[in-house]
Amino acid sequence: SCNLSSERLGNILELDWPQIHAQPYLHSFKSKLPEHCVGCAYAHSCQGGCKESGFATYGELTALEPFVRMNRDDARDVSTPQKSSPQLSKLIQIGDRHS
Repeated sequence: SCNLSSERLGNILELDWPQIHAQPYLHSFKSKLPEHCVGCAYAHSCQGGCKESGFATYGELTALEPFVRMNRDDARDVSTPQKSSPQLSKLIQIGDRHS
């Protein structure tokens, strides 16, 4: 998790990586998806933006990141991928590999 998180996954100096990676919070965190994002072509890589920011603001891991929430009415239909810049495409591919 990140600096917004109140959850501590572990200290790499005290635990092996498999022990840290096995923490239940990490798996819960990764499996949550905001309802608004279901069916979006970018859901796997984007995950609704920063989940910890959504949690810190709205109290739920399934909450949209505040900036996504503020702009969702203005957002284009993302049910199918649109043409994007090569840089954005590369970032999405990197995100998909790490998910």
